[in-house]
Amino acid sequence: MKYVKNLDTKNREILEEMMKSDPSFKVRRRAHAILLSAKHFKIDQLASIFEADRDTVSEWIRRWEEEGIEGLYDSARLIFRIYLLDNKKINYLYELFFLSKYQNFIFLFQKLENSLK
Repeated sequence: MKYVKNLDTKNREILEEMMKSDPSFKVRRRAHAILLSAKHFKIDQLASIFEADRDTVSEWIRRWEEEGIEGLYDSARLIFRIYLLDNKKINYLYELFFLSKYQNFIFLFQKLENSLK
């Protein structure tokens, strides 16, 4: 059976935050699915909960295992979001990354977006 393995406290907290506040519905449900998988929910159960194909859920887990947080995002959307940065946002991103607790780029980018709305 396929489950998310070794979900540490830091990633669990990030996933919980993403599940509650990510602007993308897809990312929120993928984060939720990863959290449930770490609690040993079966792929068929997750597919039923999220009304998704079991192969889709399996792909979410695979991408999580291989790419971590970044794997929960659609790459085209992420690239588009990066191009929207202006100098003010770039400076803020630099400060957050080097002067704060945020180590994960995607989570950091979300904080940037939310703070500059």
